[in-house]
Parts: sequence; structure tokens; C-alpha cells
Amino acid sequence: MRFPKPEHGRLSSLKQSLHERPATEASDNAPSAAPTVVPREVLYTWEAPQRQFKPIDRRRFLFVLACVVAFSVLLILLGQFWFMAAIASVMFLLYVLGTIPPITVQHMITNKGVETEGGVYAWNSLKNYWFSRRDDQLVLNVDTNMQFPARLIMLVNREQGKKVHELLRERLEYLDLRRQGRMSRFTCGEWVDPAHV
Repeated sequence: MRFPKPEHGRLSSLKQSLHERPATEASDNAPSAAPTVVPREVLYTWEAPQRQFKPIDRRRFLFVLACVVAFSVLLILLGQFWFMAAIASVMFLLYVLGTIPPITVQHMITNKGVETEGGVYAWNSLKNYWFSRRDDQLVLNVDTNMQFPARLIMLVNREQGKKVHELLRERLEYLDLRRQGRMSRFTCGEWVDPAHV
């Protein structure tokens, strides 16, 4: 079977017409200019301890330790070694948190989002924010759309809290927790009305 030969004249005229397209026609199909990149602009920055620090009272800690040791002896007799290990771990954690002061970290609010402890959280990944008070310390809580971290927790003083509130209320909703549960009050602190920040 023989295939017909291509018409060289017609093929070459098509190639030539493609190469001779007007410049305006070629520019219509060209991709548009690259989008402009908005540079990061720091709106506010502050430094604060990484966590609240309350030094442990030696007498109280020794009393709790004596109770835990007595309870651990009972657990050994009952053969509950895993439960005893869990209690010892909690006691060690309480000792470490009460004796080692926290480091100071830097927090930033930029035109692109919130930066804290090396993490960058864009505005679209943040849901809302609210202030709470624990042991006379003002705490900024920012809820995220992510599974981890679900909440950013940053310590602020009263002056910093006012400035942060001014910047965040333009971009995020202030969470109303007037009916805050007991457990939430215990873990996060007592909700602060935005008028009293």
C-alpha cells in the first residue's frame, strides 16, 4: 500500500505563514506579566517569655512529692508500674516547669500574618483571637484553621495588648466567650472583654 506524498508546497507555505505572524497577534497569546510580589512589612513586634513562669514553693512541692512516693509504694504493691511511671513523669514535668525559667521569644504581626517562635501563620490560616487573664498575666490566644497548632498562645503586657488588639481587629474576629466554661477558664484563663484590653 502506498501513501500519498505530502504536498511540499502547501506544507512550506503553512510554515512560512506561522513564522510571519504579526507581532500584535503573538503578544495577545503571550502570558500576562508576572504578578507583583508584596514585600513583608512588620507592623508590630514584641518580646515576651515563652510561657508563664510561677516558681514552685519548696514546702508545697516536698509535701506533694511525699504523697506521690507513698502512693507509688501502694502502686508497686498492686503491680501498677505503668500508672506509677505516668505519675512520676507528671511530677518531673511540674518540677522542671517550676524551676527552669522560660526563654524570651519574639512575636511579630506583619502585613502577611503572625510570626511567632519561628512559625509563620498567614492571615487565611487564622480564624479569630481573644485575650485571657491568668494570674495577672494577659495572654493572647489566636485560633488557627490548622490541626497543629490549633491555637497560638502569646504573652503580652497591657500596653502591648492594646497595640496588638488594634492590629488584629482589622483582620480577625474577636471571639466572644462570655459564657466560658470552667475547664476553659482553668486551662486558658479568664476571657477578657475587648473594651478592657
